Amino acid sequence: MTGVVLDKVVRRYRDTVAVESLDLEIRDKEFVVLLGPSGCGKTTTLNMIAGMDSPSSGHILFDNKPMETVPPEKRNIAMVFQSIALYPHKTVYENIAFPLRMSGTPKAQIDARVRAAAGLMRIGELLNRKPHELSGGQRQRVALGRAAVRDPVAFLFDEPLSALDAKLRTEMRVEIKKLHERLNSTFIYVTHDQVEAMTMADKIVVMQDGRIEQIGTPLELYDRPANLFVAQFIGSPSMNVVTGTLRRQADAAWVEVEGGTRWPLPASAPGADGQAVVYGVRPGDLALGGGERSVPAEVIVVEPTGAETELLVQAGAAQIVVVMHGRTDVQPGQAISLTVALDSVHLFDPAGGATMRA
Repeated sequence: MTGVVLDKVVRRYRDTVAVESLDLEIRDKEFVVLLGPSGCGKTTTLNMIAGMDSPSSGHILFDNKPMETVPPEKRNIAMVFQSIALYPHKTVYENIAFPLRMSGTPKAQIDARVRAAAGLMRIGELLNRKPHELSGGQRQRVALGRAAVRDPVAFLFDEPLSALDAKLRTEMRVEIKKLHERLNSTFIYVTHDQVEAMTMADKIVVMQDGRIEQIGTPLELYDRPANLFVAQFIGSPSMNVVTGTLRRQADAAWVEVEGGTRWPLPASAPGADGQAVVYGVRPGDLALGGGERSVPAEVIVVEPTGAETELLVQAGAAQIVVVMHGRTDVQPGQAISLTVALDSVHLFDPAGGATMRA
């Protein structure tokens, strides 16, 4: 088991900066997810930790030991990729045993460790089958078993679930989380899927354009995003945002947007009267209902999903998503009023996108 530190790590490819001055500490036994859109530098970062790529500058340390000159095979890490790269001509047993045989592990130890890994992944009855005889989920379990059998200092995952269907992704998220708990090891996981990050991580590192935007627990990022990018990237459906002007009068505050629509704020909200701001509210923090400070809107689309109903509504010049628990009888074209949970409103500086704090 080990902790991993990235100290001012930079990766350049000619004139392109893929990773820019990355500072990150991953504690021993922590489950850390690198999250961001395609091209943000998360896989490049993972590859540098693995030793498959080298930093242009900066340092990568395992338990305070510099690793930049240590080749991948000497770092004792295990990787699981998006493509489930099993040897098609080998059985499940032989696939799991392969890294042990390559390292010269005695035969008796190989057998014991392969069977232990297969039991951990609940594939003990599949050891004599070949990959083409397995389902997608079973093949992914074999790949995880092959990684676990080595007893590595850290596990690195590069979007391992993106090729699976929705049901299998949900099942494998649970399997990987259970594996982390059983092995009590360091897990570093790359994904662009914020649902995977929110449900699995101890800590999420949100990246954009090779930089870290924010580091925190899933709920810290959801409740207190550092900027507009994080606010909209974390949460599904995405946070609703509108740009307008902050107004104050007596003990009341609101944001006035194009067309005259007023979005209410708590009186303690930061900012000065007349200041340009971006107003953000999550779909689940809106409800149907009138009142003095409600926002008038018109229903465009109703999307029932069973336990919840999503509404796309027009509020002034903005289209807004509302997530309701349960079902509703509202119809497209119907005029409604929206009530905002004021303690859940976010304000951002439109110039830099940073969150405005009271």
